[in-house]
Amino acid sequence: MKTFAFATLAALAVAGGAYRLAGGGAALNPVALAADEGAAGPSTEGMKLVFEDTFDGTELDLAKWYPGPKPDGGQWGGAHFVGANEVGFAKVYIVKDGMLTLRAHHDPAYKDPEKWGRTWYSGQVSSAFPNKRISAAIRTGYIETRAKFPKNKGSWPGFWMISADTGTPGAKDPGGTEADVFEFYGDAPGKFSSNVIDWPGASGRKPAGQQLVWTETGADLTAGFHTYGARLTQKEMIVYFDHKEVKRLTLPRPDTTGPFIVLLDNAIHTDSGVDVPPSGYADAVFDYVRVWSD
Repeated sequence: MKTFAFATLAALAVAGGAYRLAGGGAALNPVALAADEGAAGPSTEGMKLVFEDTFDGTELDLAKWYPGPKPDGGQWGGAHFVGANEVGFAKVYIVKDGMLTLRAHHDPAYKDPEKWGRTWYSGQVSSAFPNKRISAAIRTGYIETRAKFPKNKGSWPGFWMISADTGTPGAKDPGGTEADVFEFYGDAPGKFSSNVIDWPGASGRKPAGQQLVWTETGADLTAGFHTYGARLTQKEMIVYFDHKEVKRLTLPRPDTTGPFIVLLDNAIHTDSGVDVPPSGYADAVFDYVRVWSD
């Protein structure tokens, strides 16, 4: 379960706004969406491209991504998420041929740092850092990735966002919203779930609940790449698959929802067992990540 200490994001909880990495780097150029996306596709007209990683280098860009646990230091799921200074980092975060591979490794003799007894270690990256520096966060706009998933039962890659709530200023943990563009399960290769959850944290408020929807794609999502996107409005997350709208979810607390940060992961889900591939590893591959702000 992706519980989160939202106090880490409290510094970002300013209604609206897009944030860029302090110190800059090269200016971002507008990216035109493909001409054949059709009328049902997302539009970024009038938006500003505030974050882009096309993984054209040879290693993970640590100025753009914080690898390992969530920015609050929390681990979750059936695999330990390896940090930048841990043994195994280069085996988990592989940047090659314009792609980021998050490789989940199985090792029966693995010494789980959290002492949870797990035998998997894998990768997760976030656009927020423990020191409250960020590379991108938006309240309204559009985010997109192109990805290919592992096929084995137990694989659980995700493309998701989290936001701190602004309704309880001064709370040690104000809670917030989790918005999952996709969560994929390796034993269901033709579909993915999208999810919005209100986490109350230590705010004392009653949680607004959860929305969970499934998209049946008619395709084997492990056999090739597909695009996954989400349009954030003031009140909704609109999910796109291959540039076609597929689902709409209502944000649980739109008036007090702060900016969202972006995360990618290749988690392991152990509830119904895990099949270990003959190679001993399972790859979630990402072609790019782009973030636009209104």
